[in-house]
Amino acid sequence: MAEHQTTLRSPHWVIGGHQPELFHPGVWVKNGVVAGLATQLGGVGLNLIVDNDLCAGASVRVPSGPDLPGVTSLDWDVLRPQSPWEERPLPDAEMFASFGERCREHLRPWGIEPLAASQDWGAFPERGVVDRLVSLRVRFERSVGVRNRELKVSDLADTHCFRRFLIGALCDAEALRAAYNSALIDYRNLNRIRSRSHPVPALEATTEGVETPFWVWRTGEAQRHRLFVQATGPERLRLHDGRREIGTISATSEATALTQLQDLRGQGWKIRPRALTLTLFCRVCLGSVFVHGIGGAKYDEMTDVLMQRWLGLTPPAIIVATATLRLFEGCAGPPREPEIARLQRELRSIRWNPESVLQAGVSESASDPSAKERPVAERQTALLAEKSALLVSSLDPATRHLRLQAINSALRAPLAEHEQLVRHALQQHLTALPHQRFLRSREFSANLFPSTAMQTLFHQAMERVSSIGEP
Repeated sequence: MAEHQTTLRSPHWVIGGHQPELFHPGVWVKNGVVAGLATQLGGVGLNLIVDNDLCAGASVRVPSGPDLPGVTSLDWDVLRPQSPWEERPLPDAEMFASFGERCREHLRPWGIEPLAASQDWGAFPERGVVDRLVSLRVRFERSVGVRNRELKVSDLADTHCFRRFLIGALCDAEALRAAYNSALIDYRNLNRIRSRSHPVPALEATTEGVETPFWVWRTGEAQRHRLFVQATGPERLRLHDGRREIGTISATSEATALTQLQDLRGQGWKIRPRALTLTLFCRVCLGSVFVHGIGGAKYDEMTDVLMQRWLGLTPPAIIVATATLRLFEGCAGPPREPEIARLQRELRSIRWNPESVLQAGVSESASDPSAKERPVAERQTALLAEKSALLVSSLDPATRHLRLQAINSALRAPLAEHEQLVRHALQQHLTALPHQRFLRSREFSANLFPSTAMQTLFHQAMERVSSIGEP
């Protein structure tokens, strides 16, 4: 922390952050925006490593091969139970160290030399998985001029500043819960969301106390628990995780409460902010500017309301930054959606307006000319005349509908072969569509892209922020 303390006098801290995973370029570009804006403002860029979130997997998804439709996973660690990033054990040494070379071999048929292949995945064998991934990322960022400070949320949550914020939230838990839930209700109504878990669940009040927007667990545990607080007297707050008591802290003496939180940490207890609580703390207490991706910015609409209702503050503005790079789009071929839409329209025409297809001459390509061709044409003409008359007739609707169905069925008969051809073509396109969409995805890990592509992206990001004024 000594290094950070020397820069606290800076007028501006520009903050962004993400989980320590191998994210796509649209996420990584935020770090370039943070660095560029910090340079422009004469401030400090800070990247928060959100290591208190769950690590859901240890792989990146790639297409199986240029001639092999399907999806393959390239693993950088063995499969492990889901846990917070900060609790994840050391990765499998051989699997982690070979990840870059395996990426190179897999992408060789595509003609791609990935950034991962130039990174030293065998470095820092004594460090945990978070520190290894961060070190690899930071090494590349330094090579393109991005020099943000790095801070893990697990370290931030153990600072004096954050614990003061935590104590305030615990002492004001009832008001915080009310503001949080009302902001959540308004967000769901505004965005027409019915799910009770999206974007976050509501905070509850139970026999164990009032739920707060923090996680709690003990060192070495893989499962996070909700943090409840309950007033047990005029000066005591009881902390609980829904299954067991954690301890008590003072409700009247901040100095005492800080000491008690430090004692709980010494016993292995970890109290960490949830997503909205983290951005609220960063925007109110830590930084001048917060840089979000599209998803985070959308969810932070709720945080804006929470700031106003709980703290009575006008929410500070944020910056939204993203980018789209597509790694395999050149191999995806022309988009299939227009042809799918055309074939679906043709099938609807065959069903409900077969005469339009007949008049286009399709019936001739669907059957061989024969001596019966003229009577068939005459029959079609008679059916079309009857259909036209029915459409303007005064028959009761039920009778007219049944007769129109019979006429359409008769008109469709010569189109049976053509209809099968159309259905077959449509099914081929629908079968190939998921793979094409996968190839056109923007979600592939940035480590799979050529290093030159990522260098260009960062340089462009830092240049683009030169037009942004002071916050």
